[in-house]
Amino acid sequence: MLLLRLLRHIKFRNPDASMRRELFALQLPNQDRMQADFSALADLSRGLSGWAILNICINAIYVGSMNPNAERWMVTQEMLEREIARAKKAKAEHAGKNGKTRKRIGFKPS
Repeated sequence: MLLLRLLRHIKFRNPDASMRRELFALQLPNQDRMQADFSALADLSRGLSGWAILNICINAIYVGSMNPNAERWMVTQEMLEREIARAKKAKAEHAGKNGKTRKRIGFKPS
C-alpha cells in the first residue's frame, strides 16, 4: 500500500466570469449539438471551480446522449442549469455552518 502525504496546500482561486464562459466553450465545443448561452451559464456558475464546470459539462453531455438515436443527441441550457444547481447543492452540503469547507480528518502538518 502506498501512502502519499502532501505537505503543502496549493490554493487555486475560482475562475472569474470570463474564464467560466471560456471553460464552458472549451468543454462543449460541438455547436451543432448544443443549445446554450455561455454567458448565462458563466453567471449561474459563479463560485464554482473549473473542475466543477468540467463535471457539469460531462454530466450534461451524458444526459444529452441518452437517446438511442445518435442524430437526436443534444445538450441544452436546461440540462446544464440542472447540473449547475446540483453542483451548487453539493458544494453547500459540504460547507460548514460559516460557509467554508469543513475540516477534514487526517494528517495535519505541525
